[in-house]
Amino acid sequence: MLVVVRELRNLQIHRLSTLRPEERIAYLPVNPEMEISLSAQMVPEEDLSKLRDPRTLKKYPREDFLRAVDWLIDAQSHWGISDVVIRAIWAYAGRIVDHHLHFRQAST
Repeated sequence: MLVVVRELRNLQIHRLSTLRPEERIAYLPVNPEMEISLSAQMVPEEDLSKLRDPRTLKKYPREDFLRAVDWLIDAQSHWGISDVVIRAIWAYAGRIVDHHLHFRQAST
């Protein structure tokens, strides 16, 4: 996840789309009176496909990276691109914390 989200910064993303009402992510509230409307921002698949550029593929194992791009396309259809990026930030932050805790424990 982190590798492909990192490569998003190199894309020239000119537009985001919002899911149409019939495509919205399913949300089942505990209390039906509290129902809210959710929408997700999406990077068009044509833009995400630019990640398959041969120059990008030189940096990573080809098959692994292509699987990661496919995962990103699928994940954003379920969560929206904002949630994918937030999940990546939390995953990265967790790795940093784990690294520093391990380093701290090793030095004591």
